[in-house]
Amino acid sequence: MARKPIRLSRMQTLADKPYPFMQVIWWDAADSEQTWGTESQAITFGNRPCEIISYGYLVSKSKAYIVLAADRILRNEPSDKEVVFGRITKIPRPWVQKTRTMKVRVK
Repeated sequence: MARKPIRLSRMQTLADKPYPFMQVIWWDAADSEQTWGTESQAITFGNRPCEIISYGYLVSKSKAYIVLAADRILRNEPSDKEVVFGRITKIPRPWVQKTRTMKVRVK
């Protein structure tokens, strides 16, 4: 189940609400760069995993997906009610190989 957006009081800043900063190692789908290839080229391509390392704020997670945001606006206008994220990535859980929470200090 997706996490509901965080609502802030007028006295809080967006930096007051922590989101864990994560490293996620996962396998992605990939296309070959060529349009035609031999059987042996296809087998070689198929045997190479496309391993990705992503870093970002954990926005939400479910049994099906992990949602990371690479960027986050720390301070908005006091009237803003939601955190604003940028470069959001949704990773299917079966593709995730390893996750690790990173320690980050925001000043």
